[in-house]
Amino acid sequence: MSNKDITQKALLRVPDVFASLVNLLLFHNAPIISSNQIRYLDIPSHFVFDDSLHDLYRDVCAMILDKRGNPLFIVCFENQIWRDWTMPIRALGYGDTLYFWQRSQILHKSKAPFEIPLSRFIPCVIFVLHYGDDAWNAKSLDDLTRLEKTPFLKPFVSGYTMNLENIAWWSEEKIASIRSDFRIIADYCAQIRRSRKKDPDHPMYEPPKQWKIEHVEETLMTLAAFSNDRKLTEAL
Repeated sequence: MSNKDITQKALLRVPDVFASLVNLLLFHNAPIISSNQIRYLDIPSHFVFDDSLHDLYRDVCAMILDKRGNPLFIVCFENQIWRDWTMPIRALGYGDTLYFWQRSQILHKSKAPFEIPLSRFIPCVIFVLHYGDDAWNAKSLDDLTRLEKTPFLKPFVSGYTMNLENIAWWSEEKIASIRSDFRIIADYCAQIRRSRKKDPDHPMYEPPKQWKIEHVEETLMTLAAFSNDRKLTEAL
């Protein structure tokens, strides 16, 4: 799990890969956002565990700038291999952290790590990228809080639903349309899911020979971590 998480972060830390996913998920794959509009953020929040305070970082988070270099919105990608029924609450907490960070920047007139000060709040969106074979239906906060016993509270409680992408269930057309090396990872997840359905003990993956890999190290490291394939590891 840790190897997969680390390598997925490395691949999404490549600006053109990050931009391609933003375009795919927010703009129907139109080339709206380019790699030079991506500014990565490392914003920790704090939580108590075993009577001590720990930092909790998002998987990969970036501010998107407009064509003039002004802050436009923030996108975070959270990588999940397995389903977590508490994920809506986790995602909600991640969003809160981003807005509190903005509040600090604005009130204290601080500059972001890339020397762009914030003068107003900008929208934040969080996507949960699920790489597992099993389709995961996103739960809302309403589903977790059992409001059926207190229906009078419903108008006052936000029914937050996380943005979830089941990558292994993306169509072949959608995967082929991705304009970055992330299509290799998505194709691997989809092929393994379909192959495992036919032969659970021996899932097969055939890399598309017509696709060129731009970021070889990050892409092959990710594939090797997912597959535990020694041949891929040796190829590095």
